[in-house]
Amino acid sequence: MKWAYCGLSSLLMAGTLLLTSPAVQADSPSVTSLPALTLKETGEGPSSLAEWAAEGPIVLNVWATWCGPCRKEMPSLQRLSALLAPHGVRVVALSVDDDINLMREFLLKYDISLPTPVASSASDVYRELKAFALPFTLYIARGGQVLGQHTGAREWDQDEVVHELAGLLGRDAPR
Repeated sequence: MKWAYCGLSSLLMAGTLLLTSPAVQADSPSVTSLPALTLKETGEGPSSLAEWAAEGPIVLNVWATWCGPCRKEMPSLQRLSALLAPHGVRVVALSVDDDINLMREFLLKYDISLPTPVASSASDVYRELKAFALPFTLYIARGGQVLGQHTGAREWDQDEVVHELAGLLGRDAPR
C-alpha cells in the first residue's frame, strides 16, 4: 500500500510540474470561438461571456477560490493586466465559484482588481470551453476567436509570457 501511494504522489508531482511549467508556446485551442455563456448578475460587465471580447482581445482565466493553483497565480495575472492594458489587451478572471461573497473577500484580501464575471453554471463553462482542469486560460482575439489556451498555473508576468501574449493577440510587446 505504501508503494502505491509513493507512485501516485510521484505521478501527481510530475503532473503539477508539467502544468506549472512556463511554456512559451500557446497550446492549440480546444474551442475556436468564445461561446455566449450567461453570467450571474453581479453589477459589473456584460451578461454573457462572448460580449467580453466585443471590445478587444482578452486573456480569459477560468478560476475558483477553492483552487490552490488559481489563488497562487492571481497576483501575477493582476501584474499581467497592468502590462497588457496599455496595448489594448484586457485580462478577465472568470470565476466558477458558487459563493460570490467568498470570491469578493478573496479579491479584496489580495488586492485583485481584475474584471471578475461569475459563471451562472460551472458545468456549462467546463463543457463549453472544454476545460478539464483549473486554472484554465484562453487567449481570445477581438470578436471572440480563440487563438490559444493554457491549462494550469503560470507566472503570467514573466517577460516571455507577456511577449507571447502580446504577439499572439496582435499587439506590440510591452517594454
